[in-house]
Amino acid sequence: MMKDFLLALSFLTRCPVPQRVFEAEHLQFSRSFAFFPLIGWLLGAAVVGFLALCRPFFPASVSGFLGAGLLLWLTRALHLDGFADWIDGLGGGYTQERRRQIMKDSRIGTFGAASIVIIIGIKAFSMGTLQQAGAWQGIIMAIVCGRFSMALLAWRAQRSNEGLGAKFIEGFSWNILALSSLWLLPFLVWYPLFSILAITLSVGEVLVLKRWYVSSFGAITGDLFGATCETVETTIFLFAVAFFENP
Repeated sequence: MMKDFLLALSFLTRCPVPQRVFEAEHLQFSRSFAFFPLIGWLLGAAVVGFLALCRPFFPASVSGFLGAGLLLWLTRALHLDGFADWIDGLGGGYTQERRRQIMKDSRIGTFGAASIVIIIGIKAFSMGTLQQAGAWQGIIMAIVCGRFSMALLAWRAQRSNEGLGAKFIEGFSWNILALSSLWLLPFLVWYPLFSILAITLSVGEVLVLKRWYVSSFGAITGDLFGATCETVETTIFLFAVAFFENP
């Protein structure tokens, strides 16, 4: 289980892990999904701690952008890249094959670049607003739900025959999803109403996205995991702002 955790840590963050983690025989990437929400907890705690340090020195708007920048740095902007590729594929392709080709292109197009600006802006202003309201749970919940959404997407996913996404989907089981869900339980104790609504919103969004992915691209690829993480995370940020600003 420690190797599964370290694999998740390596994939979702820039934290270095021992090379022997990747040298194990029959390495099953899908088992690392069980720890994705835990990595979300660690990332959320880091961002919240950083925002708390910024609070006495900067206005909320500036702190929010600094917090969003820290999250991008900690995650190597990996999921944001997948989100931009997804938007480029939707905006520039008219067939499943053409959309997949666009997503594989390492260059970012106009649609993808515009989407990056928008999504970073939403996260930054949301973080600033939640910091000002003292709603730290909203920030952590958004980041955790984003990572949990990738585990949920892998459940019974129609995978492609190539790429990193296929390695993560292969071998995924109900037990892995159940273990991943356990990391959401502390939220239900911490702030029950908000947590139930946020988790329900996340699950519903993933189910809709999964159907959309299959119809638009024909299969679930690695880029679409990143797109799901960013989409769900941003949605929960917006929901948290609406929830805590309008009690």
